[in-house]
Amino acid sequence: MLTINKEAKRLWDGMSTQWRTDGFGLVGLDYSVMRDVASMLMPEVEITPRRFAKIQGLERAALQRQRKRLEKKSTESAAGT
Repeated sequence: MLTINKEAKRLWDGMSTQWRTDGFGLVGLDYSVMRDVASMLMPEVEITPRRFAKIQGLERAALQRQRKRLEKKSTESAAGT
């Protein structure tokens, strides 16, 4: 695995408790704490645009999975299952 991918994965894991939510579920990561989380986990690593883009890709995938789960739940509820 490329170093940048390892760093992005480590930051992603560290950010896993930093989601913003609303009454329907996840909204997105709280970017305001990302530098703090990164500096605690990897003080030698800077959040570059490339690393940030990797985190956003993971975030989009997580939000898409959540949306699909909610749609499935809604469909099942409407069908009475």
